[in-house]
Amino acid sequence: MKSKPKYMITYLCPQCGMDFAITELQKPKCFCCQAVNMEFIVTKKQKLTPKVMINRLKFVNDRMMENLHKAYMTAKESGEDCNEGELIDIMAKAKKLHDGIDSLETKNKKNK
Repeated sequence: MKSKPKYMITYLCPQCGMDFAITELQKPKCFCCQAVNMEFIVTKKQKLTPKVMINRLKFVNDRMMENLHKAYMTAKESGEDCNEGELIDIMAKAKKLHDGIDSLETKNKKNK
């Protein structure tokens, strides 16, 4: 029987400078640049709780929303040929996910 994870560990990738978080049961691999077998820097080690998971989801989702907004603004300012409608659809889906994460946080607070 597999053991259940107890911790969420946040690493910083020295190759690309991005952070990523996984449990202690997983082998570290950067989600951004796919680096493995590196000396990743542990920036946080937290007991795995619903609150910790929700906070990480919010952080990652906020980062995604910011990057989508930057991509949209960059395309608009540069006059690049991009599929604006598709990008707006993706941003709307990301916003829906953001709202869902917020509702998870609300439910978690009510259950305490």
